[in-house]
Amino acid sequence: MDMAEDSDLDRWITLINSRGIAGLGARETEEEKLIVECAMMDQFADTARRIVNVDITNILPEQPPLPDFCCDVAGKKLRIELTEFVDPHALQQAKYIASTPTHPLNDVAVTGGLWFSTYNEWFTKLLLESIQKKDRKYVGRDARIDILLIWNEALQVSIEDTCTWLSDFKLPELKTISAVYFQSWYHPSYLARPTWSMRAHPLIGEIEPVRRTT
Repeated sequence: MDMAEDSDLDRWITLINSRGIAGLGARETEEEKLIVECAMMDQFADTARRIVNVDITNILPEQPPLPDFCCDVAGKKLRIELTEFVDPHALQQAKYIASTPTHPLNDVAVTGGLWFSTYNEWFTKLLLESIQKKDRKYVGRDARIDILLIWNEALQVSIEDTCTWLSDFKLPELKTISAVYFQSWYHPSYLARPTWSMRAHPLIGEIEPVRRTT
């Protein structure tokens, strides 16, 4: 591997390992966005294989107006739209701090550790807005969303809180989305990336986080 390849690998690792609301690199270019989204799809496929023994194969990015990815499950093609669970106000604040060297929280923001308060009402409102925004986006299009995959990279939203808050969340009626899954940042005590089926797709089924027993 030459130096250019080493540099590309380092960049890829940095993007995939970005955590927290201020992991800004993954949002700067379309190329970097695709790297992160492909990683999310791979981890969703890994979770499905490990937890419910379902193979998600032939994962390929799509171009608008189609959903972000297509894939094969049990011989059928599914279309998957991705969205990150992120508070736009917190992201705006983190970007401002990270771009202001004199700000007292600059070092923290740049490394992705900027903290903020989370609570059930905040989580529910933001999640509902994220889902409904994607649902409205595809009204009038020929292609429907078979699966909306929502992922969370903010360590501030704990896995334990996510379990509790999602158990109380009521998914609204959706016009263009058949199934919704939510996946959290990876925790080493879990067999696979923690994922919840908010409305399961019949070809994949219900998914709940499963901890390692050893």
